[in-house]
Amino acid sequence: MKMQKVSFVFSSLALGVLLVACGTTNNNDPAVAPTASCDAFSQALCAKMQECFPIGLAAQYADVAQCAARTKQSCMNALGANGTGATPATLNACTTATKDATCDALFAPAGLDACKAPAGTLADGTACGDDAQCTNRNCSKTSDTCGKCAPRGGVDSTCTQTGDCNEGLLCSAMGKCVEPGKQGDACSATKLCAANLVCQKGKCDAPLAIGATCNPAEPACDALKGDQCGANLTCEALKLANAGEACGVVNGQITSCGAHGRCKLAAGAQSGTCVGAAADGQACDAQKGPACQAPASCVKGTCVFPDPNACK
Repeated sequence: MKMQKVSFVFSSLALGVLLVACGTTNNNDPAVAPTASCDAFSQALCAKMQECFPIGLAAQYADVAQCAARTKQSCMNALGANGTGATPATLNACTTATKDATCDALFAPAGLDACKAPAGTLADGTACGDDAQCTNRNCSKTSDTCGKCAPRGGVDSTCTQTGDCNEGLLCSAMGKCVEPGKQGDACSATKLCAANLVCQKGKCDAPLAIGATCNPAEPACDALKGDQCGANLTCEALKLANAGEACGVVNGQITSCGAHGRCKLAAGAQSGTCVGAAADGQACDAQKGPACQAPASCVKGTCVFPDPNACK
């Protein structure tokens, strides 16, 4: 049984926009301006995600309000990040651009110009948790929360995440920076398609429609709409269950867990029960669950909310 990980798509986009837009200690009113800027940004980002990718938001958060509250908390933590080059003004510009962006622009590999990370002051090799801390605008993560400042690379450069590549490039499954393919371009594990396209029979093409025959080994349903290749090998809308509800294959339909929950399956079973995400500071298990409320990570069995200044 193979489930599409829409939560990964959402978290990669949302955190990418967040980490390049936030992070400042340079303001005239540190008690008010950062809070207001982060509040406006988090509201704009989560509203845009609800518009463009509602299934992704629901896979990560209980609702738009939780998304905004958790995103604001991330933003506020990043405001005090050591060496950051961002300011409330750059964050406000990103907020405006996010509100005005089309969904295609939001998912474009190059991202929104107004949301690109400004250069920070931390040299390559320095511990970081946020792109805007680094002189090369890339915090290459070695864990879910922390990494080291590193240069970005061009086509065919080695990468572990898309942020390791120059803007507009993607990091392939083979660990190389590649240009995303346009419709009709050849594609493979080393040649990725743009986010609004899928790789079908070796070519970048529009996603399959609901009801179309699909192959789980070659996901071609519209993941941005929350579609997946179902148990009956046709594209169907992904169903999300709440904590305590059935998940896995339920009445012939693949069902995942919402709000960053984890589907607990007995050995050999195709269906199980959703386990709700643990709150910050609570016990977690990255493999067996519970997972942590986004965007916290399970660190040594405890949910830890990301804070760039905790990266040493």
